Amino acid sequence: MAAALWSEVASSSYSSSRRPGAGQAALLRRLEASAHVPARLLLTVASWMARASTPPAAEEGWAECS
Repeated sequence: MAAALWSEVASSSYSSSRRPGAGQAALLRRLEASAHVPARLLLTVASWMARASTPPAAEEGWAECS
């Protein structure tokens, strides 16, 4: 749950800030302290969630080749 929260916070702070990553380290430290979950684990799970949410690339099948 903390990773889901981090992915939302990171995406909203990225779009609203002038610099990418501005203030994200402080937000991550605060989330780490309040959720009692290591930051490394938060970032890992958030990246897994982002990867799982993207649809797989469409591949051509043999039926489409003539």
